[in-house]
Amino acid sequence: DAAAEADVAEVTSGGTTAQYADLSAALAAAKDGDTIKLLANATVGNVLLTGKTVTLDLNGKTVKNSDRGANSIQIGPSNSSANLIITGSGSFTSADQPLVVKKGTLDLSRWTGDNSYIYRVTISGANSRL
Repeated sequence: DAAAEADVAEVTSGGTTAQYADLSAALAAAKDGDTIKLLANATVGNVLLTGKTVTLDLNGKTVKNSDRGANSIQIGPSNSSANLIITGSGSFTSADQPLVVKKGTLDLSRWTGDNSYIYRVTISGANSRL
């Protein structure tokens, strides 16, 4: 139950807001066009964004890879594109694996935070871009 733990992220969808204790769950629950706002520093395991565009507002917080060897976020499998827009200040850190864009777009144009993580992005697939 997300209410039983400290809330890490909130998803705004169609005028309503739901809070989540886990960023991976918030990313999975977000629908096309939704915005996720970090409320605290967060860890994320292996999350697959499929067929949707999601905005992640770092809100001055840090996202880090929580699982050695796991990709933080994979944008689009080979058969379904997705888009991740990162906004706000804040940072990504990843000890082992990069953020992976297989089929889709990683948009950092509105990100005002620490850009050191962008060197750990892997782009593959004919329609992928940064």
